[in-house]
Amino acid sequence: MTPPQDSDWAAQLVDSLDSAIAGIRSKTADPIARIVRYLVFGVMAAGVSIVALLLVTIGAVRGLDKLIPGDRSIWAADLVLGGIFLVAGSLAWRRRRRP
Repeated sequence: MTPPQDSDWAAQLVDSLDSAIAGIRSKTADPIARIVRYLVFGVMAAGVSIVALLLVTIGAVRGLDKLIPGDRSIWAADLVLGGIFLVAGSLAWRRRRRP
């Protein structure tokens, strides 16, 4: 038996297996990891946005309560912010897309 002419066949085999595995990974695991990353960041952004909206709303109610004089100023603050949210919701409802 004579040894093969190319004595580096083991390294070539390992390199071809490595490139095949990298190709399979780039078509399967990498897109899934990207989708999961977008989902995680989207959930985090939604959570931070909800908390920020709640804090701004609480601050607006407290600020209006201090600005409006009278004994029952909290009702007036609720009425003003309720009206603002009603108008914003009506505009959003008008711009919706129907199926």
